[in-house]
Formats: sequence, structure tokens, C-alpha cells
Amino acid sequence: MKKPILLHICCAPDATHPIEKLSREFDVSGYFYNPNIQPFSEYSKRVRDTEYTASSLGVSLYKGDYDVKRWSTLTTGLERELEGGERCTICYRMRLERTARFARDMGFPWFTTTLTISPHKPSHIIFREGREAAVKYGVNFFEVDFKKGDGFKRSVEISKRLGLYRQDYCGCIHSLEQRLAIKEEKLAALRHDVQTCDRCDFTKEGRVLPSGAAKSRIMIIGQAPGKHEIVTLKPFSGAAGRRLFDWFAQIGVEEDAIRNLAYITATVKCYPGRLPQRKTDNCPSSIQIRHCTPFLEREIKIVRPQLLIPVGRLAVHQVIGPARLSEVVGGRFRRSVFDHFCTIVPLPHPSGANPWSFKNPERLHRALSLLKEELAGG
Repeated sequence: MKKPILLHICCAPDATHPIEKLSREFDVSGYFYNPNIQPFSEYSKRVRDTEYTASSLGVSLYKGDYDVKRWSTLTTGLERELEGGERCTICYRMRLERTARFARDMGFPWFTTTLTISPHKPSHIIFREGREAAVKYGVNFFEVDFKKGDGFKRSVEISKRLGLYRQDYCGCIHSLEQRLAIKEEKLAALRHDVQTCDRCDFTKEGRVLPSGAAKSRIMIIGQAPGKHEIVTLKPFSGAAGRRLFDWFAQIGVEEDAIRNLAYITATVKCYPGRLPQRKTDNCPSSIQIRHCTPFLEREIKIVRPQLLIPVGRLAVHQVIGPARLSEVVGGRFRRSVFDHFCTIVPLPHPSGANPWSFKNPERLHRALSLLKEELAGG
């Protein structure tokens, strides 16, 4: 008969490999306790994914209190410390002591933690805090460095299979602020590279820089700037943009709100041009798409959006693959896009020259309903 063990869990992706590994020797129960995660919407998201992971991997799950006030009191004066300093040690101690106490109260002879799976957390400090918590509460601490033997790599593999949300900061408000500052620096560098790019030597006109902040949880990807955009230097400011924002207005979200919430970019950053005999803008060429794809990849890896909204065929092809709009509009997908898992809700291109919505009103209505659900879900 396997010995029962209580596994402290700080997030769903970090729990995947530890549950798999421990289950070979122990009867595993999970204990989600990460009281310092901010904002609360982020905390709720991590709880939901942890519940899903525990259910998928067949373990029971307990949940501790959300206790930001106590954590803030314990870390007062350490707000400006970089991640990995004394503030983090206090955080480890708080979590491990609470887990050890819960293990004692619930009759678990052993406990351990997923904290050691992170490449950024020093296992020797976690082991020290775990041993002290075990002595304090009269239980046993199982010392295991889960990142060894490609453990972290395995956690990524399982997370992808389960479609888990992978956060890009530890959890506390201070680590979030530090991470956002780094991301903003990376976005500034990307915008500079877009502005000075000369890969397409036939590009004669200006380009529209992406808009939005590194903290954006939504990314809207269009096709390419049109004639109007290269005058205003504002994405989706022409006729197609007006129709796009009319769609959002139908679900109760006005243009200003979307522009504040979303990072808005395009498959191709430069104006693709217009032939003299045509009244509409050209579609981007395969060369332009190929040259701009690395920019889009960088944007997704920096912003790490939770919700991707590809608008039109070219954007859909970049994030989903060569699918027909009639097959994907009205659907919701969980996919890895440039190694980042996110939710994707495609929209047709709102160009006045191609009123797709008039031909497929039911699919468009379904897509907008899905977006309303996603935006309401925080």
C-alpha cells in the first residue's frame, strides 16, 4: 500500500511532473496554497487550472486561503528586492509552514512541494525551509528536486497536452511589476526593429507600429496596414477597423476599451501597396509575410496573450494553420502558437470589399458570442 503524501502546489504547470513522479511511490493529494498571487483574477485562473490538472491526473485537491494581507505584512520593507532574494525566502517559508501544518491536521505523514521544479528557485533553500517546517509541525518532508532529470521539460510537455495556462511571473505584485518592466523594454526594442527594418527593399511607404502594452492579455492580429493606417499611424483606423469595432460594440465593448485592453498588431507591418488600376489595397506577398513572421513570433512570446483574435485569412493561417474561414469562424481553439498556449477566437476580415459577415451571419454571431464570454471571464 502506498504511503499518503501531501503535495504543495503553487500552479498547475508546476504540478504536472511532480504528480506523475510521486504517484509511482505515494498516494498523492494536492494542496494549492499560493496566497500572494495578484491580481485576484490571476489567482482565480491558477486555481481553476490546478483543479483541472488534479482532476485530469487523478488526485484529490485541497485549497488553502487567499491571504495577501498576511504575506504583505511578512514582506514589508522588501518590496524593491529583486526576485530570488529574502522576500522569496519568506514566501517559501510561509507556504511550506502552512502545508506542513495542514498535513499534520489532516493526518498526512509526508509532505513535499512543487517549488523545486522551477529553474529559477534554489532547491537548497526550499529544502532547508521544508525541513524546518517539518520539525515544527511533526511531519516528514520529502526532499526531491523535481527539475532534475529533465523534470521541467516534462512539465512543459504535460502542460501542452493538457492545454494549461503558463504564467510568466511568479505571482506577487512585485514580481509582476519587475516582469512587466522587462517586457516593455523588449517591446520597445521590437518597435524599433520594425521601424528600421529593411528586409523588403521594395517597401516605399511607412509602416504602422503595433499598439498596446506588455500587460495586455488580449492580442488582435490583422492582415496589414491599409492606406488610411499609414496616414494615422494607428492600427485598424480605416473602414475595416470601424467595422471591427462595430462588432465589438455589439457585445458591449467600445473601441476605447478594446484599445486599452488589447495589444493590436498585424501579420505584415508594412503597407503592401496598391496597383494603379485597383481601388483596393494589395494583399501582402509571401515574401512580406515571411519577412514579418519573426516579428509576430517575438510579439506573442513577449506579450504572452491569454486570448488571440486573428482577423482575416492571413492572420488565421499564422496562428491556426491553413484553414478556411468558414471552418474556424465561430469556433474557440486552444493551441500552441510559437510555443505559447492560448485561446484563439477567429474573426473574418471586416473589409468593406469583402463583407464576409453578410454571407455567414450565424458564424459571425457565434464568434462574437464567444468573444463576449472570453472578455467577461477576465
